[in-house]
Amino acid sequence: MVNPTATTSPKTITVQYFNGATWQSFSPNVTFTFTVQQAPCAVSAGSVNASVVLAGGGGTNRSIAAPTTYTLTVNTTGECSAGMRAQFNPGTGTQNLTLTQSPTNVWTATLTSSTYTSSWTLGTKTVTPQYLNGATWTSLTPTFTFATAIPCYVSATSQSGQVRLSGNSGSSRSVNGGTETFTVTTSTGCLGQMRLQFVTKTNNTVTVTLGSSGGGTTWTGTIGNNFAGANWSGGDRAVTIQQSTNGTTWVNVDGPTVPVTFTMDVEN
Repeated sequence: MVNPTATTSPKTITVQYFNGATWQSFSPNVTFTFTVQQAPCAVSAGSVNASVVLAGGGGTNRSIAAPTTYTLTVNTTGECSAGMRAQFNPGTGTQNLTLTQSPTNVWTATLTSSTYTSSWTLGTKTVTPQYLNGATWTSLTPTFTFATAIPCYVSATSQSGQVRLSGNSGSSRSVNGGTETFTVTTSTGCLGQMRLQFVTKTNNTVTVTLGSSGGGTTWTGTIGNNFAGANWSGGDRAVTIQQSTNGTTWVNVDGPTVPVTFTMDVEN
């Protein structure tokens, strides 16, 4: 006789005999014990729920872009309750990310903008799940990977020539010197729509739509005669580069500095 649902180990078995009517224990009792051991810790799957988008310019030592958060999940079987962690290199050195179990056999951690700040580089990351085996962290297989994504950032800008204006002074001048082309070079992460935004004169903000070529990394727009009408004042001005995924909400594009702007050459 043994209680298979008992939580204690070892298990105790009592030997009984059938006397024709009932089961009886021997006197004295005849017993023996055996140990029940759970299956060893093993990994069945691992994943990150989306590509992790990195902030900042195109260099190294970057951070995860706020405000998006990502979930790293490791599914296990067997006895892993002593502890689990995910070991990977975000870009500048190996890190050990502590995992929390909930529900049973599902271990997770959240990746946010504060996770290994300024330690990320672009590329595929390989994660090795590890469990605490006594006092030693032991690696498990299979490993799994997740991707980091390039955000939209500007690497270069250019202007074909000076924007020339009618007249000599005032704030009612107009473009009359022909068409000038503006080129913006970006990362491959600039999806959707791009534009230039600037002020032609006080309280008159305008935009120039940029068209894409070069696999989504070269964006061009033009300013021709009478663009924005007689609403120009002379002198150079700062231009902000913006992106939108829906044509309604526009955000300034990051670059080596944030936000990135360039100076438009406009006739005085």
